[in-house]
Amino acid sequence: MTQCEYEYDSVTDLSLAGVNLSGELTPLQIARLLGVLGGGASELPMGFDLNLGISNPNSSAAQIGAMDYILEIDGIRFTSGSVSEGIRVDAQDSGVFPIRMDFDIAGLLTGDSSAAALNAVKNFVGIGTEPSQVTLQIKPSVNIGGYTIPVPVYIPVSFSFGGAAGK
Repeated sequence: MTQCEYEYDSVTDLSLAGVNLSGELTPLQIARLLGVLGGGASELPMGFDLNLGISNPNSSAAQIGAMDYILEIDGIRFTSGSVSEGIRVDAQDSGVFPIRMDFDIAGLLTGDSSAAALNAVKNFVGIGTEPSQVTLQIKPSVNIGGYTIPVPVYIPVSFSFGGAAGK
């Protein structure tokens, strides 16, 4: 499993403050988002599926039973958690592992992290001008004989999105 290659695939099912951002935005949705982002909301729920591409160069299948993760964007810890659903990637094959992330971004939009967090939100929405640097640290686990065994260290997956880098 540690010999598998991990890379960013896509972000899907994106929502911010109850607005679905996965499709084309209407002028009303844009106005609502700008109002929420500029209004100092005490809660600002954000959620998305970060789809992680996994390539297995090994001669046997890789079975990921669960995965812990830490998401950092522009050096700011946005969220962490775990996914209990697993994925099997056959030998010499690849697959996509969706990691659902739901969190409140309001606290990140204040203080020292506000500029970077706002830039990341703009990039998620598709209106950012500066790319965000993302590091997803993953710690996959395998199920062997009824026991869940995590890899000993986090594996970093780094990429850019938004701005000039695209989505």
